Amino acid sequence: MTPTPEAPAAAGRRSALFAAAASLLLILLWLSLTVHFNYGGNWTGLFCTGSLLRQPPALASTTFTFANSYGYDGQFYRYVAHDPFFRHGYAAHIDNPRFRYRRGFTSLAAWALAFGRAQWIDAAYIAVIMLSAALGVYWSARYLLWRGAHPAWSLLFLILPSTVTSVDRMLTDGALGALFAAFVYYVARNCWHRAAAAAGLAFLTRETGLILVAGLAAYWLLKRDFARAAGASAAVLPGIAWYAFVQVNTVDAPVPGAIAVPLSAWLTAITTALPDALPPLQAAILKASYVTGLLGLAGTVLLAVLWSRTRSLGAVEISIYLFALMTALLGPVVMRDPYAYGRAASPLLLFLMLEASAARVYGALLPPVVLSCAVGVLLSGQVAVVAKRLLGIAAQAGP
Repeated sequence: MTPTPEAPAAAGRRSALFAAAASLLLILLWLSLTVHFNYGGNWTGLFCTGSLLRQPPALASTTFTFANSYGYDGQFYRYVAHDPFFRHGYAAHIDNPRFRYRRGFTSLAAWALAFGRAQWIDAAYIAVIMLSAALGVYWSARYLLWRGAHPAWSLLFLILPSTVTSVDRMLTDGALGALFAAFVYYVARNCWHRAAAAAGLAFLTRETGLILVAGLAAYWLLKRDFARAAGASAAVLPGIAWYAFVQVNTVDAPVPGAIAVPLSAWLTAITTALPDALPPLQAAILKASYVTGLLGLAGTVLLAVLWSRTRSLGAVEISIYLFALMTALLGPVVMRDPYAYGRAASPLLLFLMLEASAARVYGALLPPVVLSCAVGVLLSGQVAVVAKRLLGIAAQAGP
């Protein structure tokens, strides 16, 4: 039988869906193991809630807390998901309500998936994070297949700092990474409405998502297609409406140290002090991860820019230049460790991973993989606990 034109597309979708399903199972397996062995079976441990901060009374009794810790950002996005419309006072328990609420897409999606039912929201939020990672793999696979590459390379999406940290601590960056993958794919296929939708949702996910809208609008402006430029710019309207709603319900609280003189925070990051209580070997490994992470970041930015210069100036390339500029401007609060700056730079890493895989220039994968490994070092404690417990179980089950 002669294949129809739809056959390759259908086969590509199946391959991409298979890769996405495999990634979903891998994430579920890891989360099940780490929750069981590290958090005593309490899935709220994934939100990294610190005991030194007040918690909403409705959640306090069931929340796994980290002793003598302020926790991490995922705890605040969880509160947004439980109270997205400022009806229950959860904003009082968030470090910077305006900043956290603006990054609303992940929390809103969880609230919608749970139909607003408080008892389902935590599970829905975790599901949204997992689905975001799977969709990132799916869109990466679709792009790679379109370029003639093997879809298995799409699994590199799982080691992106944005994916790893979002799965580990329930952050918003994984969703932004997935939407960037969608943006790259739809721009390549000239699906401009879908690309604009991905850009608009990216802005609603994280403020840096505005770069995608800017890249798309700038592309049409350079082509002097002002109608399409206006249409692309309109992708920000849902985000602006949400920002306005958040604005009237919160007070201003700037984030100090987020932006700095270009590359100045990179230099100071090399001398970042580590906690005094760390054993010498652990401190040396951690410091090495900080330095190698910075080298990986620098290599990624440089290669992503150089790669973009070899191509015609399109919406993706403009976005890459803007992301590179943003990365150079990152301040000390972001450049303090690979866990933070790796998330911010993940669109650059993903772009380089996709292009290097598609072009079979595998040496270009080294910088983003080095940075991803530096982030992985910060998770070594969790991995060690899981491995030790599994080995113990295997030893008990042996002859």
